[in-house]
Amino acid sequence: MIKVEKLNKYYKQGLFKKLHVINNTTLEIPKSGIIAVVGKSGVGKTTLLNTISGLDNFKNGTISFNEEKTDHYDSKFADKLRMEHFGFVFQNYYLLKDRSVYDNVNLSLDSFKLTEDEKKERINYVLKQLGISKYTNKLVSNLSGGEQQRVSIARALVKSPKVIFADEPTGSLDEMTTFTVLNILKKVSKNCAVFIVTHEKELISYYADYIIELDHGVIVKEFVPENKTINGLAVDQNIYLDELKRESEYKDSNVELNLFSDSSVNKDIKINVAIKNSKIYLESSEEIIYLDKNSEAKMLKGERRKIQDYVDNDFNFELPPIEYNKNKNNFNTIFKKSFNNLRIKSSFKTLLRVVLVLLSVILVLLFESIKQLKNKDLSMVVSASQGNIYVSVSPNAYGVGSSMLSEAYQNLRIEIENLGDDKITTMFASFEALNFSYEGFYQYKKKMYNLKVYDFKPISYLNQKDLIYGRMPEKRS
Repeated sequence: MIKVEKLNKYYKQGLFKKLHVINNTTLEIPKSGIIAVVGKSGVGKTTLLNTISGLDNFKNGTISFNEEKTDHYDSKFADKLRMEHFGFVFQNYYLLKDRSVYDNVNLSLDSFKLTEDEKKERINYVLKQLGISKYTNKLVSNLSGGEQQRVSIARALVKSPKVIFADEPTGSLDEMTTFTVLNILKKVSKNCAVFIVTHEKELISYYADYIIELDHGVIVKEFVPENKTINGLAVDQNIYLDELKRESEYKDSNVELNLFSDSSVNKDIKINVAIKNSKIYLESSEEIIYLDKNSEAKMLKGERRKIQDYVDNDFNFELPPIEYNKNKNNFNTIFKKSFNNLRIKSSFKTLLRVVLVLLSVILVLLFESIKQLKNKDLSMVVSASQGNIYVSVSPNAYGVGSSMLSEAYQNLRIEIENLGDDKITTMFASFEALNFSYEGFYQYKKKMYNLKVYDFKPISYLNQKDLIYGRMPEKRS
């Protein structure tokens, strides 16, 4: 569905050095399934996602979506794909914290041909399937990280996207919520493509249909993960005794000792246990990991819970595609939404309103200054040096100024007309006036410009063949 061919992108590092963050990359995203990009931090994973999805530009190469193709960054092309066909799930959620869950999800539907009732039906359906319908009217700021990430997924799913781009979607979540989110994305991927960026190579191997390994902007490995035993993957680091074999036990009236093992020991281990003054002392020939009430891992009876125990196995996603309306968000609609958002009371919103007012005043003053500058007449001062004519720009702030070049031209014309020679007067009249046009900014005043069209030359440069009319001067005065 999406094809990327020989894509390149650079970031500037200093004045002359460039960082090649996407290096001649070629890949393909199919119509469904999970495509995962893995690699260490800083190798270009997020940049690759942003570039393919149209959030960032690129130097060269091609990106095609179905029958549409571009070989350069085109903002209109990128905006169209993002609005119509793409959904996004980010690590930092990027939700409007002071708006409700419903409002945040509804933002994705503003550009589609739907009635308010149709929007409500779709939003309620997605929120219910994701298990967060009870938070419909709750402010996002009052939700936990995992709940906010589900709102982010709902925002992406509600418009039935063809591709979901997920940038570290579980990076800031706890283990239980991590697997919940990944299971949701796995089920969604049956109907659309999911392009995930993550540094959790081992974890994503259980979910991805195809993995791309990136290193400094270069694809170094592509493969289909072999380990698909999702049901056996642990969701925590606890020690579950029912998974181990009871090797031995000791019990008296006050003390009970049990030894459990997974039979992985391949050498002799010596352990001494001593009890003195009601304290327990352990001595071992191998490393000991001590667990207490503050430890994240616990030693528990029973069986380990599996990934699917943490999610709703009845989750389904069967929303039909909807028609995009490119004219839906006109200027008035956008302005109204922005204004309504600013009405929410908070110190930041108040500061933002003040900044916007100040910017508006600055813009008005700037436009007025430009308008006055365009209507201002400029005067010029002419000087000559080594056969060249220079003009000094000096904006006249007090009224209509006259060009000294034009004045000189008029004086010269009067002198020629006084000669009474109709032939030379007619010829001179066909010449253009010596005008200098200035269309720059006030800051360029006192700037010197060389008028290469006109120059002063010594009489020795003049030959008989250069004369248009008259004769060579016989002696200098």
